[in-house]
Amino acid sequence: MANPTIQRSRRPMLEEMAPLTWDWPQPWSHSDSYPKIVVLNQGNEPLLRIDIQWNHGFWFEQNFLSTRLMTRMLSEGTLQRSAAEWTSEVDRWGGQIRFASEAEHTSATLLVLDRFLPQVWPLFLEAISEPAFRLEELQSIIRSKIQHWHIESQKLSFLAGRQLRQLVYPPYHPESRLSSPADYEAITREHLLEAHRHLLSSKGMSVSVCGPQATQVVSGLIGDLQRTFSVAAVDSMSGTRLDLKEIPHPSPSVVFVPKADALQVSLRAALVWPPKTDPLYHGLKILVTVLGGYFGSRLMQNLREDLGLTYGVGARLRSYRNHSLMTIQSELSAGSEGLALEQIRFEMDRLGRELLSVQEWGRVRSYLKGQLMAGLDGSLALIDRYWDLESYNLGEDYLHEYLRALNEISPAKLMELASQFLQPDKLVVATAGPSA
Repeated sequence: MANPTIQRSRRPMLEEMAPLTWDWPQPWSHSDSYPKIVVLNQGNEPLLRIDIQWNHGFWFEQNFLSTRLMTRMLSEGTLQRSAAEWTSEVDRWGGQIRFASEAEHTSATLLVLDRFLPQVWPLFLEAISEPAFRLEELQSIIRSKIQHWHIESQKLSFLAGRQLRQLVYPPYHPESRLSSPADYEAITREHLLEAHRHLLSSKGMSVSVCGPQATQVVSGLIGDLQRTFSVAAVDSMSGTRLDLKEIPHPSPSVVFVPKADALQVSLRAALVWPPKTDPLYHGLKILVTVLGGYFGSRLMQNLREDLGLTYGVGARLRSYRNHSLMTIQSELSAGSEGLALEQIRFEMDRLGRELLSVQEWGRVRSYLKGQLMAGLDGSLALIDRYWDLESYNLGEDYLHEYLRALNEISPAKLMELASQFLQPDKLVVATAGPSA
């Protein structure tokens, strides 16, 4: 029987959210300046997470794809152990080790119960410092990568995304180069060895130790780190021939990639904006959320709810050191891409002409505060957020500034930002789908 005291037709009263607080990784003050170490002594489980990050990513590789394949092969055996032997030892002690190469940095992560750190920590360092790069494993991975490439190349999102990269980035930029099976086949073991040397000789290596026992174990790790990774003598990025300091604004364009057997259309669009370090970035992030960053966004309401052109449409803001990319993406019913693009431009323009209502702004602000809280919930989430900011030489103050922006920015300021940055006539668009 329904409870008569509950009034389901009346919205509950909003409660003022308590001040948001969090712990933050702190510099380890008992070691020399190299490597840089931070510690987050937090967590409810006896779990340790150790991250190593190098200020060197695949944008700076000397041979195309070599850094990415080198990173992939760090878990494929060492000079002391085969891939099966190394993996078996890590699994035996319940460890998890992963390696990742991104555009501007490469990282290695170890997760292990603190009582098994003495067994897994040497395996972690061994994989990083003594990879074997055996030819049979390399050939197997190359075959797998080529097979994956062929599968992905049949997807409309793959075709549209590749075309968009070439429209946005100038020819000299690494993002404009598109991989092919021949590029994978051209990689040799010598290329991987060279990429590995460049990684370990790069400046800017940083380490984080996270867990309830972090302060008790970190002093024992420092000697191993200093013996394994000597101070870098050169900056691996200084010799690059790529001028990544300034990304010119691309020419507005709309390019279609035909695929005869396609049943839908994939749309990708972009604008080049200032990077995360720019004072306007907080407002721009909020603006992207209003446009297409959550389920109740303008684009979702228009293209999905009102017109029924798509199951989903979204906008996101991805930052690099020297620029950010605001992208819009959607999978559309065939033949509707023209109307969809018209409505995307309409919503961009409308945000620069009309103030957000109090209700809409309140909804967006509540959503973003919830996202911020979720991103700071628990020690592992905190360390992820730390590395996200560390990559841009930012710190905890950045989060306080963002929270302040959420509390203080006005709909008038958002409209001003939209008028300045959400310019429909500067949009770069790539679509892929069936020919007319």
